[in-house]
Amino acid sequence: MKFTRQQWQWIFYDWANSGYGILVVTAVLPVYFKAVADHAGVSAANSTALWGYANSFGTLIISLLAPLLGALADYPHAKKRWLNLFTWLGILLTISLALVPTKYWQVLLLVYIGSIIGYSGGNLFYDSFLIDVADNKQMDRVSSTGYGMGYLGGVVAFIIFLVAELSKGFGGLLSSYGVARFSFILAAVWWVIFAWPLLKNGHQRYSVNSVTNPFIDSLRRLRRTMHHINQYKQLTWFLVAYFFYIDGVDTIFTMATVIGKDLGIQTMMLMVVLLVVQLIAVPFSLLYGWLANKFSTRRIIMLGIIVSTPVIKCWKTPI
Repeated sequence: MKFTRQQWQWIFYDWANSGYGILVVTAVLPVYFKAVADHAGVSAANSTALWGYANSFGTLIISLLAPLLGALADYPHAKKRWLNLFTWLGILLTISLALVPTKYWQVLLLVYIGSIIGYSGGNLFYDSFLIDVADNKQMDRVSSTGYGMGYLGGVVAFIIFLVAELSKGFGGLLSSYGVARFSFILAAVWWVIFAWPLLKNGHQRYSVNSVTNPFIDSLRRLRRTMHHINQYKQLTWFLVAYFFYIDGVDTIFTMATVIGKDLGIQTMMLMVVLLVVQLIAVPFSLLYGWLANKFSTRRIIMLGIIVSTPVIKCWKTPI
């Protein structure tokens, strides 16, 4: 299947923000935060809990705003504006992570919460652009390719960070904290470069009619949707299932590294494991997209859950 220019732009947004996902959310910032919190006298258990609270709070804010934001994005050309707003919020606050002095770990956590809101909000509108770049027959393939390219982009960005880490900050140019700050700047620059085509050229094909007051009209449409949602039981159960599914997945992404540190696993070992996971995810994202196109999306989602169940069970079993 050949992709159009617009589809490639959509795919590369996933490549773009994957640097943030791996470097900031999963790998580097959790370790960096625990180090600066420990230096300030915060216990390991408390710093892990605070990291979890920060992620939960950022996610909660977007979860509460998402229905209204989705309604506001339905108007002509609005989706692109909202995508730009949240993306640039995430990018600027990611750069700000490198500027916060290490003694202000509370400020670091607040800036991170803001960046995760930008990241999650950007993903909200990025995902919604899928219907604008692909029809029903193309969605599985385009979506899975974007997911795979996202993992691949994360691998490349992560390898650049590992080069800095293993070379002792490019031959001593950077301290250990400096390498962490470099990774935050890298994530932000990576995001800007590869997201720019979609941010600039994203075209919204579907929209509702323009109105004088989009905010009030969005509230009215949202109220009507909530009133009639019980008529769409399949959609309702999908939303409930997705909520619990994605919350579990996100918990693994955000908490794996800090819990690993608390268990005494060496930082470099954690980095190697994360790199291997990213590498494995690339071909399997493409494979699952091909399987979904051949056997149906629902069956392949169930397959993925079945395959992941024994892995989660092993992860939860004490060694």
